Amino acid sequence: MKGMSARKLSEHLEELGCFRTLHVREAFEAVPRGAFVPDALALDAYRSAPLALPSGGVMTHPYIFAFMLDQLYLRKGNRVLLYDGGSGWEAATIAALVCPETEGAAPQRQLVFALEPSEETKEKATERARAFGAAGGIVFFTEESLAGSQGPFERIASVKKIPTETLSSWKEMLSIGGRIVAPQGESIFVLQKNGPDDFEEKKFFGFHFAE
Repeated sequence: MKGMSARKLSEHLEELGCFRTLHVREAFEAVPRGAFVPDALALDAYRSAPLALPSGGVMTHPYIFAFMLDQLYLRKGNRVLLYDGGSGWEAATIAALVCPETEGAAPQRQLVFALEPSEETKEKATERARAFGAAGGIVFFTEESLAGSQGPFERIASVKKIPTETLSSWKEMLSIGGRIVAPQGESIFVLQKNGPDDFEEKKFFGFHFAE
C-alpha cells in the first residue's frame, strides 16, 4: 500500500469495517499520518501498519486506532487523556474530534492531554502538531502525575498495553458516563463508567499490538 493517500487509507479502513460514524472518517482524512513523520517516511505513513519513528515513538496501526476511536464515542468538548501516542498524530486526530471549531485566530481550549514516553518524543510530537496547526487544543506531558492532574476526563485512551495499577487509577480519573479504551492482552477493552463504583466492560479480540 505504499503511496496511498489519507483518503485511500480511510477507504481501505472502511472496507475493513472501521468508521461506524462519518465524523471519525472525516478526522482520519483531515489529519493525515504523513504530516507527522519525517519526510523520508512520508510514503510509508499511509500503509496499514504500525510505523516506527527515529525518535523512538511508534505510530499506531491505523486499523487499531480507527477501531479505538469508534469505541471512544468522542464528542465536541470532551476532555481526553491519551497514553503514549508517540508521534502527535493520534493526539491531533483526537483533537479534531473534540475541539470546537474556532473563528479567526481565537485560541482553542486545551482538551487533549497526551502522555509521551520521553522528553524527545514529547518534543517531536509537539513540533509536528504545531506545524500541522493542531497544537492549540493539545498539551503534551512526560509525567503521568502531571497529565492526571488535569482530570477528570470524559475519555481515556491508550495505544499501548497498560498495567493493572494504571487502569485502577484511571477509573478514579474518569467522569461518570466516561469511557476508557485500551489494549489488554490481544484484545481491546472498553470500560464504561455508569456510577462511582459501577463499570461495564466489553472486550474485542483478535488484535496484535506493537511492543
